[in-house]
Amino acid sequence: MERNHPDANIITYFDSVWWTVSTITTVGYGDFVPVTDAGKVLGIILQFFGVLMYGSMIALIGKAMNRRQEEYYQSRVMERLDTIEAKLGKLNKESEFLIKRQ
Repeated sequence: MERNHPDANIITYFDSVWWTVSTITTVGYGDFVPVTDAGKVLGIILQFFGVLMYGSMIALIGKAMNRRQEEYYQSRVMERLDTIEAKLGKLNKESEFLIKRQ
């Protein structure tokens, strides 16, 4: 898009890849900038894509961390319930013994 414009500084394939990566990652060094309207529209699309991509990655990481934390708490609750159940079983046996003994 930029190659044939007289003021273009994105000329080679590597220049375009560099500009695309720096735009998507929202670093935007400014060493390469589009000068044509089509290049600027592409830049806008890439910027939105970059924000959505990183937002999605953060959401996925947060969801995975939350799931792991919920599993941990659920396992702790189950351990406590097993302990309570064992104690109740022991109390039940002791009460049966005491009732039969009387």
